[in-house]
Amino acid sequence: MSEGFALDSGIEPEKLAAEYTARGRIRIEPFLSAESAARLRDHLRGRADWRLSLKGPGEKVVEFDEAARTEMSPEHARGLEKLAAPDRPGFRFLYERVWASSAEASGQETSPLAAFAEFLRGEPVLDLLGRITGAADIVHADVQATRYAAGHFLSIHDDIDETHDRRVAYVLGLTEGWRTEWGGLLLFHDRRGDVVEGWRPRFNAMTLFAVPQLHSVEAVIPHAPKRRYAVSGWLTASRPADAG
Repeated sequence: MSEGFALDSGIEPEKLAAEYTARGRIRIEPFLSAESAARLRDHLRGRADWRLSLKGPGEKVVEFDEAARTEMSPEHARGLEKLAAPDRPGFRFLYERVWASSAEASGQETSPLAAFAEFLRGEPVLDLLGRITGAADIVHADVQATRYAAGHFLSIHDDIDETHDRRVAYVLGLTEGWRTEWGGLLLFHDRRGDVVEGWRPRFNAMTLFAVPQLHSVEAVIPHAPKRRYAVSGWLTASRPADAG
């Protein structure tokens, strides 16, 4: 069900495609209609089922729901977060998320997040994004809502996943009035790890960038007055086994 979602009427695919071809990344702003963006923003702010997701050494990702985090001792919580600290080597992250598939599985099929996932996966939107990025073979979009609070980050990586045919990564910003000095910037890196460009989170701005491409999300500062909300994921050339 994708009722209530519509693209902004001012999107110019040919102009955006030329820039994407030249740079390997683009920002479509605004992406959704004002009403659609506000609906999704309000829904994410009101959700209570965020899961803290962290990755430390190795490939294992650990997640905790609110109940588990409430019962966890402060010492345990600090120890786990230390495993994912951004000053450690290797790919690491710490942030909160809700997968659209998880929302559907928990009986929230008509939630705005689930409806937005269906909207994004629909042929008209995938066709538009394929025209802009040149990835004509995309057939699916992985969708997760993300929330970055103080200390949350995503370390440098290139999004390559041998088990998925990722063509394009995307981030739809859903936080208004975010300031650069609060951190949380999407950073693009060269092969040496130096930052070549940094993009501040902006409301209703859809960022698309080619996979592979080195990038990270800068840690949010301890005293940031709000959280950084977004919907993000990948446009893929294959569907997951349970997608039908």
